[in-house]
Amino acid sequence: MTVKNLDNFIDPFLEVKIQKVLRYLPCSDCGDCGLVDCFAFAKALIDDHSSICPHYSPLEHELIFILLNYEEFLYPLVRRFMKSKHVSPSVMVGRIKVGFPTHNAPIILTSNSMYEQSILNLILDKGHISCYLLALETHGKSLGEVLLKQQLSIYSIDNALSHAHLAEFVDHKYIIIPRFGLYLKKAFEKISAWKFFPGPTHISELPIFLERNWYGQFLRLKSAELERVLRLMPELNCGACGFTTCRDFILDLQQHKKSVDACSVLLSPPYQYLRAWLQNRFQPIQKYETGISIDSHHCNGCGICSKVCPANAAFLGSSRLHEIRPLFTIVNGTAQIINYQECWRHKYLIPCQVCQNNCPYGAISFGAVPIYCEPTHSVSRIPQE
Repeated sequence: MTVKNLDNFIDPFLEVKIQKVLRYLPCSDCGDCGLVDCFAFAKALIDDHSSICPHYSPLEHELIFILLNYEEFLYPLVRRFMKSKHVSPSVMVGRIKVGFPTHNAPIILTSNSMYEQSILNLILDKGHISCYLLALETHGKSLGEVLLKQQLSIYSIDNALSHAHLAEFVDHKYIIIPRFGLYLKKAFEKISAWKFFPGPTHISELPIFLERNWYGQFLRLKSAELERVLRLMPELNCGACGFTTCRDFILDLQQHKKSVDACSVLLSPPYQYLRAWLQNRFQPIQKYETGISIDSHHCNGCGICSKVCPANAAFLGSSRLHEIRPLFTIVNGTAQIINYQECWRHKYLIPCQVCQNNCPYGAISFGAVPIYCEPTHSVSRIPQE
């Protein structure tokens, strides 16, 4: 695939976007989209967002739009950080769980920069990506900065992997690192059992990169549960759910991205028992404005989250119970958030993960760091104005 020399001048920023799209096109100048070549398709896609590549799945179309429009949903986050006086330059290090990762989930290398982690979480949340992050101690600097300045030690990465115990959570030995950090690859793989998996150069490419290069090409793993469900499914591959095959639908069902009701065939009487079982096994995840997701299938209502939550502690330890409302409560044997405004992630822009870290069943996960309001209170661990 070659970039054509156009007579008319092309904005350099537009050309960068075109090159990004070309990087993830599935074929070479086939013309099935109705345009002359892939370059013309990429330009049309950027101009009006209406062009459709027949070789892209609906999910891939959605992810390519994240790549093209990431500035629009990142701008409010950047503006919020610039205005807030409570944002720390560095945050937690080690293993960070995003969504509900499985044993095939990718591991993405990042820094302990609050700004970088927030952007990364937002991009992954937009792409509905479940994964693990390995946050290195970079003293608040971005991963790109320490890599480009060659300030990152291969031993610090290996030690971080050991302390994070990631080998207990995934069945592979690969960690995704930006492509411009591959100068460390040879030396790192001599001292570590882990290997580098070359990732994209820009963070906005992560969702489409993971879909095509990680899930689409690198991992062709089929779980026993997936195979069992497929044996029970009619496998008509009718496409009514938005996917080409029933296998793709079940894969998204496993990751809580789709509802069972999206399959019209399962609504028919012969499959009512399978539908009921799938609904019970893959119940929808409750999502709240704080970025918290609670998987009701895994939650058993033990109440540990409500006891360790700092916002709940203020409620439980206060004599003014009528003035302070709790954040967590247990309803019908499942944890629920009844007052998300009290969450520290919302109130103070702090990426608090106390409930997730203490949940013994892995039922709680976080998406993007919230950006909904300015901090209005101060507590002991937050710098005073």
